[in-house]
Amino acid sequence: MTDTFDLKRFIEAQVGIYDAALSELRTGRKRSHWMWFIFPQIDGLGTSDTSRRFAIKSLEEAREYLGHPILGNRLRECAQVMIDLEGKSASEIFGYPDDLKFRSSMTLFSFLEGNGSIFRSVIDKYFGGEADNRTLEILNRLGAARINTAPRLPESLDFRVFAERVAKGGREKCGDSFAVEFLEQDQILVLAVADGVSSSPCDWKASETACEAILGRFKSAGGSIAQRMENAALKAHNAVLQVGGRCAGSITSLTFVVWPITSDEIYVLNVGDSRVYAGPDNALEQITSDDVQPVVLKRNGEVVLQAGVPVFMRGVTRSVGQIEALEFSVQTHPFRSNDVLLLVSDGISKNEAFTSGFPRVFGSASIGQGLSQLVAESAQRNKDDATMIAVWRSHGNTAVGSIYEDCLVSNSDFRSAGVSATHIVEIIKSDLLNKIGKNKNDEVNVALDYASNFGIRFDRDFLSDLLRKVIRQGTDRPLIARLRDLIRRAHTA
Repeated sequence: MTDTFDLKRFIEAQVGIYDAALSELRTGRKRSHWMWFIFPQIDGLGTSDTSRRFAIKSLEEAREYLGHPILGNRLRECAQVMIDLEGKSASEIFGYPDDLKFRSSMTLFSFLEGNGSIFRSVIDKYFGGEADNRTLEILNRLGAARINTAPRLPESLDFRVFAERVAKGGREKCGDSFAVEFLEQDQILVLAVADGVSSSPCDWKASETACEAILGRFKSAGGSIAQRMENAALKAHNAVLQVGGRCAGSITSLTFVVWPITSDEIYVLNVGDSRVYAGPDNALEQITSDDVQPVVLKRNGEVVLQAGVPVFMRGVTRSVGQIEALEFSVQTHPFRSNDVLLLVSDGISKNEAFTSGFPRVFGSASIGQGLSQLVAESAQRNKDDATMIAVWRSHGNTAVGSIYEDCLVSNSDFRSAGVSATHIVEIIKSDLLNKIGKNKNDEVNVALDYASNFGIRFDRDFLSDLLRKVIRQGTDRPLIARLRDLIRRAHTA
């Protein structure tokens, strides 16, 4: 294997040292000198000769480090030991300034692997979720494309974004990648999901490379949105084709969406069998076509037969990184104010009925939690890596409140007025609290009936708060019984 980044310097430094370092971590106290080559940092932080020798010079080198069969596994093993260790702070384990080096190392690798990674969990546990700012500044100066991490968007924006990926059971590295970036100057949201083909040498490498290229080229390209998208997709295709070493020949699907946020229209480009869905939360529809066709299933070169008949499976006909030339086509699709937009890998869409749970998720007060659960359950059920990006609008409370009052009086579905469940649930909660505070329990029951009729579900904490308020009134036993029943249902849902 070609050692483009001289990673052997880490292997050589760890000889006779790694086991001792691991043992020290397990006891909760670093006693010898190995920090630089066990937990490497991005170049630009250290000034000593040793720190410069073992500094990671680029994100590409960091990715090679993570993908190295020895170094990557050892880094994750050390991170897992830190997760399992209890009762000590980072400063107690490493001392100063090695605790700062540890934080910067975890920041570098969590930047690559995203919020669901073990490195992110280490930061959450030991540093209160706060990454190392100096490391992030260096990464930003390098022009690093932020993949597999959902950005923190300004609260002033009238939409919300969820993005998460989960590796299938038994896999340390997820073969899917995603990219989310809001280009504030252009007022454009850029979204991509890539699902590396698992039969290729390095599915994760193909998906990461594609997402990075998409973000980098789209931001730098000129022309119309469609032209920029086609340019970015071609760049991603060529970048994956150029992947060398043990990962040469890797391919990936790609679904790519751009939304000018002042518009009610999205631009969509798709290659392979990842998908885009759009529509109200109770009527989501696939708006892309899968690039697949039936192929005969073979094992050990022999056709698989069932009752004497060949067994067929879905075969992807177009992939980013394939040797054959690719043509790209950008389509437009409406994205209305009450719509939800989804980009998913086939680890989710293999279960064609997965969208049936969305009215419940978007009718709850914990949308992010519900979506996270759906992604995790999909990875487990489908025995595949699972990735989802979800985007939805968030209207102002005054406008939605007026719509809710009209719909409550007429007992009509709020969705028909262009409002989604996620927009109205907070308004109904506020209305319930207000009416209970004024002892208008008959109106509370009307609001609860309305919520039930149109698929709105409340979390246990909110229902428990309602119950406490009604119990303090002490006069409405039927309402108390109803709230207790709703709490039981919320617990089992």
